[in-house]
Amino acid sequence: MTHRIRIRPLACMLAAALIVVAHPAAAQIFGQYGGAETLPVNGRSFGAYVETSDHLLGATSQLRLSFFPGIDFGFQLGLTRLSPSTGDRTTVRLGTDVRTAIVEATPERPYTVAVGGAIGVETSDQYSVLTIAPEGVVSRSYRLSDSAVLRPYLGALISIAKSSVLGESNTDLSVPIRLGTELEVRPAVRFLFEVQLLPGNAFTDHFKVAAGANFPF
Repeated sequence: MTHRIRIRPLACMLAAALIVVAHPAAAQIFGQYGGAETLPVNGRSFGAYVETSDHLLGATSQLRLSFFPGIDFGFQLGLTRLSPSTGDRTTVRLGTDVRTAIVEATPERPYTVAVGGAIGVETSDQYSVLTIAPEGVVSRSYRLSDSAVLRPYLGALISIAKSSVLGESNTDLSVPIRLGTELEVRPAVRFLFEVQLLPGNAFTDHFKVAAGANFPF
């Protein structure tokens, strides 16, 4: 009897924690799209991406710039169609991020590691989410030819989201993970494909797929 009494409160606490984590704020990921390599000084890049899951379809664009060695930053703008339990809605997404390379690739060690942070806002009628997310990403380059490089990458964020949905406010913490690869065809384009793992997503979507391209100019 004593063990049952102890186990039941613990089960209730775990269930409550899952309910708190499972909230629409976990549906989106803000920040960079691609590997850990930063742009060169005075470099610029424009990107366009499509994201989809069982309850989401969206398009996002990004402009990245660099003014300092090993540091770049980006601005994101997008539209997303959500289908949560509260009803279908179209949202506008605005975001920005900055990252710095703490380990740069060399011929002997073709790995790059970057850390940074992102902040983003997603809004619609009676729906708004403010997300702050420290992030890190590591990537490795494989040269396929003189003009083609394959670059798998792994990234993770600590997403802190403040949401207001139909007048109800919540604060959520989640750890989304990015698994992706870039195919760089020099000098014009970097194609990418990315799977985003979304723990604690209220839409019951455990992952989301993103595909697109970055265009240096």
